[in-house]
Amino acid sequence: MKKYKFEGTYKGSKAVFINVSLFLIEFKDDKGVYFIHAPYLDLTGYGVNPKQAKESFDVVLEYFLDCTFKKKTLGKVLEGLGWQLKGSSKNPKSASVPSIASFFNRNDYDSDILAKYSILRTSQKEVGIPFYA
Repeated sequence: MKKYKFEGTYKGSKAVFINVSLFLIEFKDDKGVYFIHAPYLDLTGYGVNPKQAKESFDVVLEYFLDCTFKKKTLGKVLEGLGWQLKGSSKNPKSASVPSIASFFNRNDYDSDILAKYSILRTSQKEVGIPFYA
């Protein structure tokens, strides 16, 4: 899986990127559909094979980051997901994700993944999260 980093200028303001390591779960349901889920962002991509699931996840992640960045709500959304942002939510200096155990304790969807589906693999992926400079 590629390293995610979204570069660009939005409305005349350059983005600053905070690199974080995302925990990804790749699994297959009982109908043979493949999924890639990022509990830290509550995002999921899917497809009829692992390649399509990865492509779907790439689209979902890019759309999420693009929309929340442009609406200047990314910091609030991340804080709502349990992230700790150092500095302001619009221009943090660093970000840390909560422990993975906290997601499985508070979220039925994440708990169900572990209980019901065949986990194919887990991985850590570095992602550049954009914030306004």
